Amino acid sequence: MERQISNEGLAAARRFLGRRFPEWPPAPLLESRVCQYENSTDQNFILDRHPEAANVWIVGGGSGHGFKHGPAMGEMVGKAVLGPKAPPHEMSLGRLLKKNSSG
Repeated sequence: MERQISNEGLAAARRFLGRRFPEWPPAPLLESRVCQYENSTDQNFILDRHPEAANVWIVGGGSGHGFKHGPAMGEMVGKAVLGPKAPPHEMSLGRLLKKNSSG
């Protein structure tokens, strides 16, 4: 993925800043960073076993907002991996596979 800010991205940021802070004059860009973003196709978390390797768990889909859910996700992952509680169906890989095969 491209890790450099685009001219379009910089222009959009400057337009927003101009609307939000009209008295703030344009300033030179001193640094920029582009973050990687991962998310599931339905915007929900993933917590499930790998379909072909029962000893592998897949956990993700929460980029951008996932950090604030870290403690709760960690608790769910621990319970799922250790066996006392199955992960919620809404986080299964199957939900994504069904959507992809039907449309």
